Amino acid sequence: MNGESVSGNPVDQEQLRQRIDHALSRFLDRQQATLTAISPRLLPVAATLRDFLDGGKRLRPAFCYWGWRGAGGSRDEEGAVAAAAALELLQAGALVHDDLIDGSDTRRGLPSVHRRLEALHRAEGWRGDGGRYGTAGAVLLGTCC
Repeated sequence: MNGESVSGNPVDQEQLRQRIDHALSRFLDRQQATLTAISPRLLPVAATLRDFLDGGKRLRPAFCYWGWRGAGGSRDEEGAVAAAAALELLQAGALVHDDLIDGSDTRRGLPSVHRRLEALHRAEGWRGDGGRYGTAGAVLLGTCC
């Protein structure tokens, strides 16, 4: 920092939010390709995770990154950004499970993952219980994060 004052949100310094979002997007692109290679019907699952990750505050990644920088790490080390983005995935998985445990219908103004998957089941007219599908999908998606 060389004695300079830093103002504003630390997540927005050094284009950190954009760098983390880019790392998450690259990861999700790879996962989406894997899922759709299994079956194109899995595309809504990938979209659910992508939508869920959109709009987070990115505080945990910021703590990770600024800890790295504070310990003398380089701004240009993309591995530090990737590690920080991984913390956002970990947090997302915990939130998916938390919403399921609490029976929350929404998260960040959108349907929670289990509710979104339940609605997908209903909209597609699949056999079986949509609530159980939403629950099972949220458990698996939250664990995969």
